Amino acid sequence: MKYAVDNGAKVINMSFVKEFSLHSNWVNDAFKYAEKNNVIIIAAAGNEAENLNLVSTRFPNDMLNNGEEITDNFISVGSISNSLNKKILSYFSNYGNNYVDLFAPGNDIYTALPNNKHNFNGGTSLASAITSGVAALLYSYYPNLTASQVKHILMDSGLEYTIEVSTPTKEDKNKTTPFNQLSKSGKVLNAYNALIMADSISSRN
Repeated sequence: MKYAVDNGAKVINMSFVKEFSLHSNWVNDAFKYAEKNNVIIIAAAGNEAENLNLVSTRFPNDMLNNGEEITDNFISVGSISNSLNKKILSYFSNYGNNYVDLFAPGNDIYTALPNNKHNFNGGTSLASAITSGVAALLYSYYPNLTASQVKHILMDSGLEYTIEVSTPTKEDKNKTTPFNQLSKSGKVLNAYNALIMADSISSRN
């Protein structure tokens, strides 16, 4: 992260999830360094189909033990499918309104593969990459925005859905939850709305 910041990056996409971190304090320091230099960090929420509110901590994340955020330049992104119904939550995506900030398309994305090939693929890595692309779009048109502003524009300008989706627990295999309760923002990334909001906020900077 520090290397990317020092070499001019404005958006850092983090497409990995771990169950432990040997030196999480080093990562936290890197988050702070990125924030100080006005760089946004966008991370995949993970593909274990887990409610992150109920499992042990996943890394990277921007949360302290008391639930406060370390910085205001980090976004964790879950994945949605291409179905606007009870299957809107990708079957593999992690979720949880304490740890996941936003959702973005991550199912059946036509993307580049090794050896100069392309095919449809899925995962929260695709959702975070798409979100990173929209963040870069905002910066390219409105370079005076701060990383914090870009984060909140992405979260606040999304589309909200209240569709009931399956969120089974050990106690209740049939449990459902409104989709807008599965993340902090309760929303799905929307580039058009984000540009409109960015234009309004940028004009006030």
